[in-house]
Amino acid sequence: FQRQSYWIDAPKPQPHPHAQHPQPTQLASTPARTPTRVSDHAAVRITEIPALVAASASASAASTPTGHPLLGRSIDAASAQNPSARIWENSISSRDFPFLADHRANGTAIFPLTAYLEIMLAALDHTGQHAAALRDITIHAPLITPAGPDAAALLQIRLDHDHLEILSLDDSAWLLHASAKIAPAAGTSTKSLHELTGPDATIHSDDFYSHLRAKGMDFGPAFRVIRELRHTNTESLAKIEPDPTLHADSEKFWIHPALLDGCFQSIAPLL
Repeated sequence: FQRQSYWIDAPKPQPHPHAQHPQPTQLASTPARTPTRVSDHAAVRITEIPALVAASASASAASTPTGHPLLGRSIDAASAQNPSARIWENSISSRDFPFLADHRANGTAIFPLTAYLEIMLAALDHTGQHAAALRDITIHAPLITPAGPDAAALLQIRLDHDHLEILSLDDSAWLLHASAKIAPAAGTSTKSLHELTGPDATIHSDDFYSHLRAKGMDFGPAFRVIRELRHTNTESLAKIEPDPTLHADSEKFWIHPALLDGCFQSIAPLL
């Protein structure tokens, strides 16, 4: 995992080079769907994340018509030339997903990396790829989470063979935000709690989030999920619990983006 910095500005979007993809569906023409765009001067890359198999997500599909709250609705994109092509679309806003407003950088709500990962895992599940892994995960440009009663961003998730992309519609151009490659999952190892080395230094939760706020990451309650954090120079051990506001929807996700974000937050003392 590489930590990078972003400079937020308002450039003209560049059309996505994959011209063969279909134009936005009727959902894109709904009034008041003007996503805010940002540009970045660096990319964030993660080497590999294995697909997750959880009964809770499959069980929740019946209550969610599109199968997953962030993946959205499926669009028929298969063709004779590319029978495996898949496309999903969804409208994203802090109105529909209130927890997204709590992921803030320098006072601006930024769509979290962990939400991109959740969408990608849901796409793998939707296509039956339970023994696959996400590799070379890259954030190409951050997305400001729209706020306000009529603000929303139209996201499109594209699966083409072994490649996943997540884009947003800005005017008539698609802006690429995240991508990943799909590959067979490698074996993973786990440790029980009693096998972990007990780090010496302890950081109180309030002090930890005050430190992050001073660095520009002003998380709201939904993303303040670390209750206890211990670390050495090379290890970090965190106790993570969801905010009570997340309990009602947690079973709709593989791993709720706020909880997974807490896992990434726990490595902050090591950076």
